[in-house]
Amino acid sequence: MKREEARVGMQVLFGHSDEQTLGEIVRCNGVRAKIEALEERQGQPAGTVWNAPYRILQQVGDQRE
Repeated sequence: MKREEARVGMQVLFGHSDEQTLGEIVRCNGVRAKIEALEERQGQPAGTVWNAPYRILQQVGDQRE
């Protein structure tokens, strides 16, 4: 995903291909986005905020406005 495509509130899959986690973008920064995990990831509970580069984000579903 490119930075220009990311929007706060957008649901995304983040992580590398072997470990994808569903999350929601809560903040868009210059190089990375803050993602609130909607499911457990690496032993951390849902609701944990992760800092992820845009290149590992993948939009979920059709969320056109």
